[in-house]
Amino acid sequence: MPRTHKVDDLWRALPESAREAFASLQDELLELDQYYTVTRYPDAAGGTRPQGLPGQGHAETALQTAERCWGLSRQVVAG
Repeated sequence: MPRTHKVDDLWRALPESAREAFASLQDELLELDQYYTVTRYPDAAGGTRPQGLPGQGHAETALQTAERCWGLSRQVVAG
């Protein structure tokens, strides 16, 4: 698999059993893709932040999603 930061690509690369374990977070995880480019490369949006992205509410939601994903990952690995 090529190197990627796209959650959608990473999701599709997961084995079916892992996708099942994370199914409850799928939509939230896939939503994170929309934040990657504009937060890592601020000039990607022509030097301006796209309206509504990413505000504090989006950042808090993304952090909560990441924390839930991390917690679930730890449970899956621990078996």
